[in-house]
Amino acid sequence: MREQIAYLTQKLYGKSSEQTPLSGQIKRLDHVQHAYKCKHCSLSNESDKIVKAPVPKAPLAHSYGSASIIAHTLYQKYELKVPAYRQEND
Repeated sequence: MREQIAYLTQKLYGKSSEQTPLSGQIKRLDHVQHAYKCKHCSLSNESDKIVKAPVPKAPLAHSYGSASIIAHTLYQKYELKVPAYRQEND
């Protein structure tokens, strides 16, 4: 059963970013999540009806690293035995 939302206003709800490797470079991708509030529902009820757009889930909470950056760092650290100071130089 779907509820139809009559009138929506757009509001920035949350923003997240991640870093991904791209052929020797690191690029930062920003994901913006928009939330929509139904004004018609707010006037008729005490509670607000809020609909949020989906965003990709981060592999680690509050981390800037994407899954590929984390995997690459762990591979270099534990498989190739590269020290942290050499990983910073790469």
